[in-house]
Amino acid sequence: MILRQSEPLWRRTRGCACATLMLIASNAAVSEEAAETTIADPSAPVDEVRVLARRIDLSVSGGLVPENTFDEGAIRGLATSSLEELLDELSPELTSGRGGSDGRPAYLVNGRRISNFREVRSYPPEAVDRIEVFPEEVAVRHGFRPDRKVVNIVLKEHFRSLE
Repeated sequence: MILRQSEPLWRRTRGCACATLMLIASNAAVSEEAAETTIADPSAPVDEVRVLARRIDLSVSGGLVPENTFDEGAIRGLATSSLEELLDELSPELTSGRGGSDGRPAYLVNGRRISNFREVRSYPPEAVDRIEVFPEEVAVRHGFRPDRKVVNIVLKEHFRSLE
């Protein structure tokens, strides 16, 4: 679709919005009542758009079972004030015994690679749902060196906090 500056804004964005909605709808599970409803005039304004989809799996892909999992109770029991302190407490469980590395793990947040641990080190431990530790073989799948363990930090879905 070619967008022209001379067209009104609603006309320029309508095609993009329709394409986006079609993409979302193709990946979403549509309820029966929404499937029965059709829009007669695509140029008519829409009051509400409801998209239903399956929850994204926050674990590491491939159905791998972690070597070790620390749940919310274990995390709370360590009584730390930041994610950095929490992982320092867990460091004996997170370091690799294989040669050739400094032993530091590779980090994922909700199953996705992060650029640097500094992005999440100040998160409160209360925001963490669980921590999963995977063996060194999983590191290659996520673009890390094969001599590092992989730590997946799964955050709570709805967490709010004030400082």
